[in-house]
Amino acid sequence: MATPAQPVILVTGATGTIGKELVKSLSQNYATPTTPVTVRLFVRDENKAKQLFESLQSSHFHLEYVVGDLTQLSSVTVTNSALFEHVERIFLLTPDHPSQAQIESEFIRVALQYGASSLKQLIRLSGLGSSGDADANTFLRFHNDAERVVQKLIRKHNNKHSNHPITFIILRANLFIQNLINLGDAETIRSQGVFYRPKGIRGEPYFISHVDVRDIADLAAHFLSEPVEKYSPLYTHTYNVTGPDSLSYEELAQLITKVVGKEVKVVEMEEAEYASLLQQVPELPSFMVLAMVKLFQFYKLNGVSANVHGDFKIVTGKNSRSVEDFLKEFKNAFL
Repeated sequence: MATPAQPVILVTGATGTIGKELVKSLSQNYATPTTPVTVRLFVRDENKAKQLFESLQSSHFHLEYVVGDLTQLSSVTVTNSALFEHVERIFLLTPDHPSQAQIESEFIRVALQYGASSLKQLIRLSGLGSSGDADANTFLRFHNDAERVVQKLIRKHNNKHSNHPITFIILRANLFIQNLINLGDAETIRSQGVFYRPKGIRGEPYFISHVDVRDIADLAAHFLSEPVEKYSPLYTHTYNVTGPDSLSYEELAQLITKVVGKEVKVVEMEEAEYASLLQQVPELPSFMVLAMVKLFQFYKLNGVSANVHGDFKIVTGKNSRSVEDFLKEFKNAFL
C-alpha cells in the first residue's frame, strides 16, 4: 500500500467505459515526478485491470489493485481499513441499479469509518436530469436517491468534523455517444444499415446532446488533480456534462451516413417493440429493460437532455468532443 507521504486516489468502476478513460487521464495529469500519486483501483477482475493499465505504471504514477464487489464490501480481498488507507480523493461510480442508494450509502459509511482522517474529496458520477420527481423505477431516480443519501452522509461528517471537511462534487452526464458501439447499434448499422429507437410523441423528434465519455473522464481527472482547497466543502458542487451537439436521431442517422459513407437510417418503434428488442440482449438485466424505455420517455417529455451545457469548457478550457469527431475516429466500427 502507499506511503503516508504519497496521496492516494481511489477509483471505483475502473475497468468500465468511463473508468478506463479516467485512469488514462489521471496518468497524463500526474505525468511528472514532481506530482507523484498512487491510484488505487477497486475492481472485480485484477487481470483485466492490469492488462488495461499496467503500461501506465511509473515511478511517480503508481497503481494498486484491490479486488472486490461494490455491492458486497465483505468480498474485498483486503481489510476495509487497508482499502481506504491514506485515501485523499475518491471517484465513485456505481452500476445503475434499484439498490444504488443503499450500495453507495454502505460504501460511504465504511469510507468514513476507516478513511475519514485522510479523505478530502469525493466525486460522484450521476446522470443529467437526476430528479426526485422521476419515476421510482428509472435510472434518473436511482441517481437522485443515491446523490441525496451520499450528500446527507457527507454533510453529517462535515458538521461533526469541521476541521477536516470533505468536498463533494457531482458530475451529471448526458447519454454516452459510446453507447452506439457498446450497446449494439454499430452491429445493426454494419449488418442492416439501421439502428432502433422509440418513436417520439405524435412522431415529433426529441433531441439529445450525447457526451463523449472521455470528456467526463477528463473533467473528473481535472478535479482529482487540482488542489482540493479550491472548492469549498460548505456546499455540493454540481456540473452538467454534455456534448456540443443537440441532435435528433434522424439527424444522428444523417451524420453517420455522411461520415461512414453509406446510408444509415433510424427505425422508430413503439415502446413495447423497443422493449422486446432489448429483451433479446442476454446480458441485460430484466429491470434495465423497463428502465431503458422509461429513460427515453424522459427524453421525449423533458427538454433537459436536449440542452448543451458549457460546464466542461468553463472548467477545463477545452472544447467538448463532438459526435462527428467521435464518428470519424471510430468510423470502422460502423463499416
